[in-house]
Amino acid sequence: MLGRQFNMATDRARAVVATLSPDALMRRPAADGWSPAECLTHLSLTAHIFKPLLDQAIEGARAHGLRGTGPYRMDPLGRIMRWIMEPPYRYRTTSSAAVVPVDIGPPEQVLPSFVAAQDVLIESLHAADGVALDRATIVSPFNRRLRYNLLSMFAILAAHERRHLWQAERAAGTATATATAAAR
Repeated sequence: MLGRQFNMATDRARAVVATLSPDALMRRPAADGWSPAECLTHLSLTAHIFKPLLDQAIEGARAHGLRGTGPYRMDPLGRIMRWIMEPPYRYRTTSSAAVVPVDIGPPEQVLPSFVAAQDVLIESLHAADGVALDRATIVSPFNRRLRYNLLSMFAILAAHERRHLWQAERAAGTATATATAAAR
């Protein structure tokens, strides 16, 4: 199920990028909003930050014999965080400096970078096969006091993607409307 969610996120990103010119991809809907390219870059940065942490937790779980076949349960904090992340978002949060999309790069690289980041998450998900996802834990790189089980972390990452893809779709709609109005 989680793998399907990551694949659906990739499909949504492709659909957003397919509708936009390079300029529209980079256009912010408002001064304090992110462009579709910034949303996708943020998700790419996030995946690359979590990859080594996920892999470390998976390796640690295997080393400690934390094996299982499921069904698994998310921990309470993970359920709350996933709920917070789901679009339309209930709370606006501030991103850690490490995942703020400062250097987007060329517009034609935004989607391939996102797809590569998705592959990284899916690779970690496959590596977790056979691990008791509700017994292995990971510490948040953004707040060391927060710990989640692996199932919760993967679910939070998937919800985080849905949140920013929703944001990218809304920004893409704004960019398309702006371009249409400018053409008149």
